[in-house]
Amino acid sequence: MGNKQRKKSITKNEIEALTELNVCFTVNKKYFQQFLVCLYSLIHSKGFCGKLHVFLVSPDDLSLDIQNVKKIFQSNISFDFLFPEYDFSGQNLMRNDTSMTAYYKVLLPLLLYKKVGKFLYLDADIIVENYGTIKNIYCSCNSFLSVVKDSFCAMHNASYFLKNNISPDGYFNSGVMIFNLNVFSPESYRNEVISILSSKRLFRFHDQDILNIVARDLYKENISYLPECINFLTIYKTPLSMFIIKKANNYAILHYCNLKPWNENYIGYFLNEYKKIYSEAKHFYEGLYTIDFYRSEKCIPIIKAVLSKIKKC
Repeated sequence: MGNKQRKKSITKNEIEALTELNVCFTVNKKYFQQFLVCLYSLIHSKGFCGKLHVFLVSPDDLSLDIQNVKKIFQSNISFDFLFPEYDFSGQNLMRNDTSMTAYYKVLLPLLLYKKVGKFLYLDADIIVENYGTIKNIYCSCNSFLSVVKDSFCAMHNASYFLKNNISPDGYFNSGVMIFNLNVFSPESYRNEVISILSSKRLFRFHDQDILNIVARDLYKENISYLPECINFLTIYKTPLSMFIIKKANNYAILHYCNLKPWNENYIGYFLNEYKKIYSEAKHFYEGLYTIDFYRSEKCIPIIKAVLSKIKKC
């Protein structure tokens, strides 16, 4: 740091007074472009007006990346960058498709409770369709944690849940969460999280499992469950789901939580919606930041893929 003076941080009261919505992301260098697409979709979604305060939590130094991006959001978004000191290098991964960055979600209440009273967390593999719906629900959330249940995950992992003392009742997806930190006890939360992380347990769903355990143990009576439209998981839950037509405008948030729409041979809902937002975002950031991660031009049309598999049987 040398003799450089640190810029004075905006206070909690100033953030609350100036901001319509506090939004938090955990992002590493690899997912920074996806974060930008998500952010673009948020400020261009139905009903957006006002200002956002974005908290970006990352183990990587993204300051140079953000410098250019901030220029385009001067009137809509203010940014705050948080670099957690907790070292997750000792945490074991049960799957190789998730980085340690996801575990920073577990620390978010501890990182933000002195800065804001309430915030919305979003994964980067999301596009926002309706800001108005999100804002209305956000304003009405008074519980410590407001989430959408993931009964599909709970139903298909019953033996794993039982073995690891994870309750399937009320099990939620951690890709979209609203935290009300006015009813937050940092000391008990910190102790619980440290205890779980110190156990070196293997978690199939990483931060999501930990958050479910902590929420059940400390805040069981202070969790609210939101409608599916706030966190619609785009996976096909049954073979018949492939033939059910859904409209994106029925949902406020589309969450591509399993297969990713920017990879080849994506199978799931709302591929065209993601392609559209990606194309718009790429043009929007042009000249300031390069968006170039889309690789799914070779996607197999889902009906063709299904018919092909049926023929092989």
